[in-house]
Amino acid sequence: MPRPAVDALDRRQPFSGLRLSQRELNSIRERAEEAGLSVSEFIRQSALSSTVRAAPAVSIRQWSDLAPLASNLNQIAYRLNAGQQDRLSSTDRQTLAELDDLLREIRLRLLDVEPDAL
Repeated sequence: MPRPAVDALDRRQPFSGLRLSQRELNSIRERAEEAGLSVSEFIRQSALSSTVRAAPAVSIRQWSDLAPLASNLNQIAYRLNAGQQDRLSSTDRQTLAELDDLLREIRLRLLDVEPDAL
C-alpha cells in the first residue's frame, strides 16, 4: 500500500538561503548529533520552538546613530595599535576605554539586554 500523499503546505522543499561560517556549521552539526537528530531536523526544531524578539524601531534608529561613534572609536584604537600611542595621554586612553564600555552598554540596552547578563 503506498504512503498517503502529503498536503502541498506540509511538503518540505530544499532551502538554501542560510549562510553560516564553518565554525557555526560545525557547532550545529555537533549539537544535532548530541540531540540524536539530523542537522535539518535540529535546525527545524530549534527555529520553530524558539521565540525571537525584534528590536523596537526606535532602538534600530538609535543603534544606527551610534555606528559612526563606534567607527571613530575603532579608528582611534587602530591608530593606537599601529604605534601612534604618543599622540594620546593616559587620561585620553582611560577616556577611550570608558567610552568603549559605555558604547557596549548602550548597544546592549537598546537590544533590551542587561549588560551584566552577558
